[in-house]
Amino acid sequence: MKLSVPEEATLPGPSFSPGPVDYGYPLSTWVSGLPGHRLSYKAREGACHAIEGYRMKLVGESASLRMHCFRAMLETVIRAADPTKKCLGVQTIKKSYLLTFEQYIRLGLERVGLDANMALDRGALEAMLSQQQKVVAFFCLALLLAPVVETLILLDRMIYLQEQGFQCELIPLFDPTLSPRNLVLVAAKTELSSALAAWREQGEDRKAPRGSRNAVPDGGQKASSSRST
Repeated sequence: MKLSVPEEATLPGPSFSPGPVDYGYPLSTWVSGLPGHRLSYKAREGACHAIEGYRMKLVGESASLRMHCFRAMLETVIRAADPTKKCLGVQTIKKSYLLTFEQYIRLGLERVGLDANMALDRGALEAMLSQQQKVVAFFCLALLLAPVVETLILLDRMIYLQEQGFQCELIPLFDPTLSPRNLVLVAAKTELSSALAAWREQGEDRKAPRGSRNAVPDGGQKASSSRST
């Protein structure tokens, strides 16, 4: 889901919203009034990633880690070819970690509408590729801030509903290693405490497996599969 913000209306490049834009952040009046509440594209994009899954990639030294460097290299080539194209959404390249950096870059150029056969400076690209470990380290540092940004976005939505007269609560529905989108925002015009108390009792009756941070109530696994799509 694309999270639009008001300041994007001034960014260069094509617009993908032919009609009025429904901004996804900030929603609440309270957060809108906070100084420095704006979130950059990079901050919002980073909030989509999960520490739990990335940790397993680091421990297993997954080949997919090289994709951070590949994507940074592609961004450099794109901006050199057309400075107006920044932070473009590149369609998923399947099994891209099995490709060479040149194959990846040419497929990426094609997906953003640039000449896939343009001349590439292999020396410069190989020099960038040698910085792969630094790119991964940078991504790890950015990932540490992801929960902070995600929490701000979720709390903004929760406060917005409270401003509309709803009672709200954010609930971790299942183990985040199953899917990072494990939080559910529950809102109701009526009292929530009694309904949530019964829900929590069900969750406590089903003991969470070792290593799980949250108990999963009846139906939790079904919710997991539906939330991860």
